[in-house]
This record gives sequence, C-alpha cells and structure tokens, in this order.
Amino acid sequence: MKKIPFISIILLSCLTLSSCTMIYKSMKEKRNRTYNEGVTLYNQKKYEEAYDKFDTVVSIDPEYKKSKDYLKRSESYLKRKEQNIKQRANENYSRGIKLKKAKQYEAALDAFLLSKQQNPDYEDIDDQIDECRSNLTGRFKKLYAQASNQYKAKQYKNAYNTCLNAKKIKSDSELSSLMGNIESALNDRSRSYRNAGEKFYSDGNYEKARGQLATALNINPWDKDAKELMDKTSSMLNMSRDYKAAVDLYNRGQSLPAYGKFLAISQKNPQYKDTASYLEKSKAQLSKNIGAYYNNGVQQYDKENFEAAINEFNKVLLVNPDHKSALEYRQRAQAKLDIKKSLGGTAQ
Repeated sequence: MKKIPFISIILLSCLTLSSCTMIYKSMKEKRNRTYNEGVTLYNQKKYEEAYDKFDTVVSIDPEYKKSKDYLKRSESYLKRKEQNIKQRANENYSRGIKLKKAKQYEAALDAFLLSKQQNPDYEDIDDQIDECRSNLTGRFKKLYAQASNQYKAKQYKNAYNTCLNAKKIKSDSELSSLMGNIESALNDRSRSYRNAGEKFYSDGNYEKARGQLATALNINPWDKDAKELMDKTSSMLNMSRDYKAAVDLYNRGQSLPAYGKFLAISQKNPQYKDTASYLEKSKAQLSKNIGAYYNNGVQQYDKENFEAAINEFNKVLLVNPDHKSALEYRQRAQAKLDIKKSLGGTAQ
C-alpha cells in the first residue's frame, strides 16, 4: 500500500477545514438573513410568512433562541387566527340554519358554503348544503333559462354571472356546455385588447399595457391570462414609481428611506436600472450613522419607549443585519412591547 506523504495529509486537512469554515460562514449568513426577513414580516403582521422564515432558521440552527421565541409567538398568532376563522364558520352555520328555517334556501346555501370554506370539517355541513340544493331545483331551472336568454342576447358577462349562481345549486353537463360557450364568446371579445396589452408590455410601455388590459378585463373579468399580465404590469409600474421616489429621496439627502426603497427594489429585481449603485452609495453614507441610531435606540429602550426603540434598532439592522447588540435589544424591546400590549398598556 502506497503511503500518503505527510505534507499531503496536512494540505488535505487544511482544505477540509477551509471548506467547513466556508460552509459554516455561508449557513450563518443565511440564518441571520432569514431571521431578519422573519422579523420584518412579523412586524408587518404577516405571521404565516414569518413562521416559515423562523422555522427555516431553527432548521439551520436548532439552538438559535431568538428565532425559537419568534417561532412560538408567530404560532400563537396563527392559532388565534384559526380560532377566529372557526368562530366565523360557526356564525355562518348558525345564520344558514335560521335562513333555512325561514325557507330562504338560496341565502342559506350561501351561508353554508361559506361556513364549509372556513371549516371544511364542520359537522353535517354537507347534509345542510344538500338539503338547500334539493329545495332549489326550480330556482336552478330559472337561472339556467335566464343565462341561456342572456347568452342569445349577447349579454355575456351577465350570462356568465347567472351561470355561476346556478352552478352553486347544481353543476351538470348542460350548464357546463353553456358556460364553455360563454367563455369562448368572452375570450373572442377580450382577445384583441389582451394581445395589445401583451405587445405594450413587451415594449416596456406599462401605462398603455395597463389601459389595454383593463379594457380586456372589463369585457371579460374571467380572462386568466389578462389578470396575470395585469399583475405583472402593476408590479412593474409600482417598481418604476418606487425607483423614482427612491432617487428623489436620495437626491434630497434622505439616505435612510432611500436605502430602504432601493433595498426593496433590489429584492424584487437586483438588476433594475441603477439600484445596485444607489444601494452602495446609500449604505456608505448610512454606515457613518449606525452608532447614533444604536445609541438612540438604547436611550428609548431605557425610557421604556419600546416602539421608538425598535424603530431605531431597525435602522441599524437595515444597514447592518449582523449587528448583534441591535438584534438582541430589538428582540427584548419587542418582547416587552408585546407584554405591555397584552396587559392593556398603551404603547409609547
């Protein structure tokens, strides 16, 4: 067996150690970045998205206490949200029972369908729905006839809405066929405007694209392709407005709000115009103020002005997400603020 030279073993060990160090550094950066994203979402009351972020952090570092604490709080909010949804399901179910007793079967059906949507496992909900539908056979026939007449009169939007009401009662082959015909007619009417919108979008003329797509959706509110493109168009218009606002803030010397806007744009599209350059210049200016932001935060914390303290620590972390002391202070301030609010205290 050929012996491996000692120097090779040393080099291999160094390479392995270097590789481990790089992996650890990368995972730590991901942990910190994801944690900060979670805190931002939490402060925006987007608890479901925040929960996913903190769960990711804990999967990276199971001993990361700050994220575990936020994970528990996010879970608590989500449980309360679930309880509220179930309460609304109960209210809609009770309303459905009252309407059914009053023989207002269509309104009762709407209430039961909403209750099922909110709580699919609600006891006997399917039986209640079936009972309402069985009492609406005549209503279904009238709606179908009305939709057919509207289709013949080329009142396609009204016809489709009528079909949707009929479909809640019963969906059969005749209704499906009628709806298919109406959809084709609506698409024929909206297609030229949707195509024009696509052309303007590809040319970067988002204002005109939005106008054409709005017309398409006014004609055919169920045009999925037009809806999707309208969302993209709105996103591009918002980004353009945000970029102009950020540049204006930067030129007026308001580096902090400018940096926040450029950062948000960069997260959506890092290559958008001169965003990267502005980010670099803004960060260089703000780095000089980190000490002042941090000290202001500590002073507000000591005065128990926790919201003001969190605002200052957020400024620090916006520029330097790895600022350990600011991270710890913000967590403590948020915890104390939550306690204060839960006890009925007025947030300062």
